[in-house]
Amino acid sequence: MTQAESTVGDSSNFSNLQKWVSGEFSNITKYLTKLIGTNHPMLETAKRCSYISEGRMGSAQARGLTVILTAKAVESLIEHTKNSGNKPQLIRNQISLAEMTEMTYSAYMIHRGVMDLKMHGLEQTDFERNNPSGEFVKYAKGLHYGNKVSVLCGDFLLAYVMRGLGDLFSSKAVELVASAITQFMEGEFLLIDDWRSKNYLLSKESRDLIRWERRSYSTIGSLQGNTCQAALVLADIEGRLQEDAREFGKNLGMAWQAHTELQPFLKSTYEPIELPEMPPYPPYDLNCLPVLLFLRDAHKEGKNFRLLLSEVKRSTVDGSSPRQQSWQVNLMNQHRHQEDIDYRRLHELVLSQAHVIDKTYNVIRDYSQRAINHLDSFPPSQAKEVLLNICESLYKK
Repeated sequence: MTQAESTVGDSSNFSNLQKWVSGEFSNITKYLTKLIGTNHPMLETAKRCSYISEGRMGSAQARGLTVILTAKAVESLIEHTKNSGNKPQLIRNQISLAEMTEMTYSAYMIHRGVMDLKMHGLEQTDFERNNPSGEFVKYAKGLHYGNKVSVLCGDFLLAYVMRGLGDLFSSKAVELVASAITQFMEGEFLLIDDWRSKNYLLSKESRDLIRWERRSYSTIGSLQGNTCQAALVLADIEGRLQEDAREFGKNLGMAWQAHTELQPFLKSTYEPIELPEMPPYPPYDLNCLPVLLFLRDAHKEGKNFRLLLSEVKRSTVDGSSPRQQSWQVNLMNQHRHQEDIDYRRLHELVLSQAHVIDKTYNVIRDYSQRAINHLDSFPPSQAKEVLLNICESLYKK
């Protein structure tokens, strides 16, 4: 990613994107710190925000950076379009599009922190009258505050995106970004279906690779593909290059998603994620690609599937987790799976099957190679070489 940042060229252009990511997330984090102690899932977002602000998260700007690199890869073709005489404005518009790519994804992640408090009987607002416990009142109000922050912060970013899209004066670019936002909603409903299943590991959905592809396309592939295409739309470059830009972004996004889901299984030991004053929570979801491939293989090999899964079903409460008050709820679990699973044991079982990791790498390599193939129509440039390197780095062990 360092090579990619240096290739962008004019550091003042790219620094605008860096400044926005750091500044806006720092402001949001300031409000989220008030949620410490409530067990609200927006704290996960707060940690991510602080990592971005401190520059410790190498891929924090990866989506926007990919859009800029895609635009730069066809820069030599601009001379033959109507934008040739107004190149500075085009570059500003493409930088703005990259910012909006980051904002759209961030708004989606923040909105995922909105909790369905009705599930836990906490939808009421007159806590003092119905619950004399001062601790409970403070706790419940904190959860409602977290929901308000999630809604307002996410809506603010999306409103910023809509205003920015209007400034581009391109109806096609608006259509592409709006389509990606629509896809986010479809992906979210697929995730909710998985999370709320209490027997997810036994369901056929847990082994459905097509479902994983559909969900991953909705939550990242569509946004990355559509914004890469929009970068060429702004440059008035039409035809096959636009289609290849979209397919490149889509496949790179899918490869990135699989690569991200693989990371917890590249460690030999299980390492839960910890936040202040909260119980540890798992570093992976049950519907991640390595678990899916593990379940597919176990089911196909004719093993006693239910007996195997009984090893990862919790029979007792994990004593390592901090003890909760009787009125506290594990809200983090609502945006995780409702199924009570021993994630440490499942991690061990996945790692015991080395071919599962190899198959995950094969999926990453397949999507990366598709992305590379769609770059063939791009003219030679340093930006193109960097994009090729990014694709290849995802599946190198």
